[in-house]
Amino acid sequence: MGFRIASKCVCCVNSKCESIDHLFVVSETARTVWRYFAGRFHLPSSPTTINELAEVWLHDISLNNRRDVCRNIIFATSLWEIWKQRNSIIFDNKKSNGLDILCRVTSILQYSVTAHMSGPTQASRSAEAVAGGARWRTPNYGLKLNICAEFGDGNKMAGGGIIRDTAGTMIVAFSKLFEFRNRNYPEFEILEYALGWGASNNVSIQHIESSAKAFCLAFSRPPYGLTYKIGHAKCAISNVVIKWITKEANCVAQALASLALTTEGDQIFSHTGNPPEHIGAAVLNDQRASALT
Repeated sequence: MGFRIASKCVCCVNSKCESIDHLFVVSETARTVWRYFAGRFHLPSSPTTINELAEVWLHDISLNNRRDVCRNIIFATSLWEIWKQRNSIIFDNKKSNGLDILCRVTSILQYSVTAHMSGPTQASRSAEAVAGGARWRTPNYGLKLNICAEFGDGNKMAGGGIIRDTAGTMIVAFSKLFEFRNRNYPEFEILEYALGWGASNNVSIQHIESSAKAFCLAFSRPPYGLTYKIGHAKCAISNVVIKWITKEANCVAQALASLALTTEGDQIFSHTGNPPEHIGAAVLNDQRASALT
């Protein structure tokens, strides 16, 4: 006679007891996946059980609606990929994370739709938008900084950033929790941190991209109360090209910001050309996508 001991979840940095609801819905890996895709479809991202998750993703779906078809594919494929990743970690000792799943699911989505539909249909356009139709592109010259802010529970705010060269090679990446100051323009906190690192390491940035449209517009039309901060930033980054991009094109920076909320710690990765494991797949995906455009 023995005791049955609950197994630990291998999809969490801080191991929790594994259950169906935990593994597929609230594990660190699962939350990364569902939060990303829920944002693309404007769906709630906080279910806690598999039944609630199914209700969110499959409620009122029509297989005659092409966008709903994309939702259906994402839901089923994400569950399958989470399960496959869990088994790969346990049985093959392969390290993986939610970002790897995002890359695989978006690729499967794109190929699944285009394989059954020809021409520029709405479904293929929807799949393209979710799967990265607006792709990250390498800079024509110099270095490019991508930044993103994410908010957690309470007053938690995190930022992620990555600097890459004309070949798409990573120079540095960071994942950092920030003091909560301004919910409307949190990217300025991230920008100041990145510029500080650049000044200390003699790295000059020529391009800045963010998926926060208000942040990018603020440089040309400073809102009341931020005139000094923006003026100070402009002095530090004169002759720099600032551009608004879609979230799909900014997924690496977003993943880094989400990492800080998950691990509740600051990390900086400065191994040139060797991105950290949890963003390696996304960085490679950006390089390949940019080469196709």
